[in-house]
Amino acid sequence: ASEVLALLSASVLAEVDVMIESGTAAGVSTETMARFFAGRDGPARPTRLYSIDRGGYQELIPVAAKRLGPFNVSLVHGDSVLELPNLITWFARHRIGIFIDGPKGWNAVYLCWQAFKLSHNVKFCGIH
Repeated sequence: ASEVLALLSASVLAEVDVMIESGTAAGVSTETMARFFAGRDGPARPTRLYSIDRGGYQELIPVAAKRLGPFNVSLVHGDSVLELPNLITWFARHRIGIFIDGPKGWNAVYLCWQAFKLSHNVKFCGIH
């Protein structure tokens, strides 16, 4: 719970326009972020939320889709090593926050490092 609070606090302090998560799985963290952004932003300044997952756990895809259905979340099917740079490039003029919930370990550190290299508008990167 404290890491989610830290992540959401960073998003507020950095005034992010776009939040990108790597590793949707069942969508628990994604739902928490979606609920927070929906309650905080309102229609005037919505924070766009993207979640990338390659679908390694096929049984979790419908669970995540159902959980996230009521929220404005864009689910991206693919490998974060490819999709994360695409989204960063697409939103290059926006303030971006990143949360890596998969892959784990050094692969997560590498993804964060690459994100910071791609754009000065990547304001923070958190790893779970």
